[in-house]
Amino acid sequence: MNILHIINNMANGGAERLLVDFLPQLKSDQCDISLLVIVESTSLPEYIQELRDSGIHVYFLKHSGSLYDLKLPFAIQKFLNQKHFDIVHAHLFPAFYYVALVKRMFRRKERYYFTEHSIHNKRIDDSRFRSLEKWVYNAFDNLIVISSPIKDKLDQWIGNSEKTVLVRNGLNLSKLQSAELKDLSTIDGALGHKDRKYILMTARFDHPKRQDLLLEVSQSLPENYTIVFAGEGPQLNSCRSLAEEMGISHRIVFLGHRNDIASLMKSVDLNILYSEYEGMSGVTIEAMASGQPFLGSDVPGINDIVASPLNLFKNNQATEIANKIVALCSLSDTSLLNLQMEQSEKFTMKAMVEGYLKLYR
Repeated sequence: MNILHIINNMANGGAERLLVDFLPQLKSDQCDISLLVIVESTSLPEYIQELRDSGIHVYFLKHSGSLYDLKLPFAIQKFLNQKHFDIVHAHLFPAFYYVALVKRMFRRKERYYFTEHSIHNKRIDDSRFRSLEKWVYNAFDNLIVISSPIKDKLDQWIGNSEKTVLVRNGLNLSKLQSAELKDLSTIDGALGHKDRKYILMTARFDHPKRQDLLLEVSQSLPENYTIVFAGEGPQLNSCRSLAEEMGISHRIVFLGHRNDIASLMKSVDLNILYSEYEGMSGVTIEAMASGQPFLGSDVPGINDIVASPLNLFKNNQATEIANKIVALCSLSDTSLLNLQMEQSEKFTMKAMVEGYLKLYR
């Protein structure tokens, strides 16, 4: 089978990182895998290189410019005419709109799939878009959803449960387990000492993530607690400014984009994810597999995959969240860590690959 995946760009996001890990595992003697990236300039070169090193064919529609371009469906059609694919698989908006349009306009005969990675977007629940959304979603042979809450939401929205298939995202556990520990005292200079506690949030600085609210929580934490942020995004600079305004910038570390997340997760005292909602949080699974305590928002995409209620907090309760952070950082009983590891092992990359291949075949 010749399989093409299509995505907006390969920026630092969850769906993008997932493809970097997943596509090489999907590749086999029976499956030749290609990736069509709509815009090159907003893609991370290291993601592209990692895919190519793994034998994935990577193509770009254009070097730069807007994703919202009515010429793009015609560019996709031209690309498909130049190649031969048995399967076309789209990810994210607006890429999947363009792919649906190409299939319908040009009556293409390949089999078409779309993975819905999120439980929420600006279109869903807005009745003005419902007819259009049904037309777009129904262009695909199957819709893959990554969590039960997304399936329930999508089935309710488009009213076609026969097309939606649940295939949970998988994790490359061996890659995480082989990561080396880091000396965290090097990331915040003179502050680093043996009594310091490090709390890591790995996420893009953009909605629905709430690094700003975690900064508020940090005001209620003891002085020897350092919050470490790994990630980039449009809200990064405003969060830097907020830390300065709060007078806590001396114990806040902004690392930007990192390629050593697994090592960081294994080395900190606690991993945390403050978010308004998730599709299915890969960060949560990775954090549970790291061997360190995890704490996350009690929202869909997190609360349905954690090991225990002890892993959850209610948003907008800064003092309570701070108390939970301190409690988990002082945890001597390993039972929660064992539960986390067992839970993370339910989300394997092997199961994800098998789920996709079952549909493709």
